[in-house]
Parts: sequence; C-alpha cells; structure tokens
Amino acid sequence: MSRQLARAPYIAGDRFTAADISVTYALEFAQRTIGFDFAAAELDYIARTTARDAYRRAMDNCPATKAWVAGLAGSE
Repeated sequence: MSRQLARAPYIAGDRFTAADISVTYALEFAQRTIGFDFAAAELDYIARTTARDAYRRAMDNCPATKAWVAGLAGSE
C-alpha cells in the first residue's frame, strides 16, 4: 500500500473508487481496535479519503458502523 500511495493519491490511481472506501475502512478498523500506527503516507491517505463526501455518505448509510464507531468513542 505504501508503494502505491507514493505513486498515486488513491489505491486505484488518480481517482477515488470503491476500493478506497474499503481500504480506508480497514485502516480505520486497525487504528480503532488495536491502535495500529501508520506512517505519514497512510495517515495522509486516511485523512484525504475520510474528508470526501462519498466516504462520509457510505459510512452514514451503514447504521451498524455508525453504532460501532459511537461505541468506541464512548469507551475512550
């Protein structure tokens, strides 16, 4: 993943795709559940993808994910 992000802003290249939603979700899952630390390129990628309206809409349309994230926020 690091090599790809060094070449392009998104997993599939220059365009945001469904792959970015999936990968970002997996990265956030690792951060939230085991506190995985990422390098600057991965953190920038997460910030870039989660700031997009498309990502927020995808997450907003999943009540289970919203509940899970809210539960994590409440337990910190």
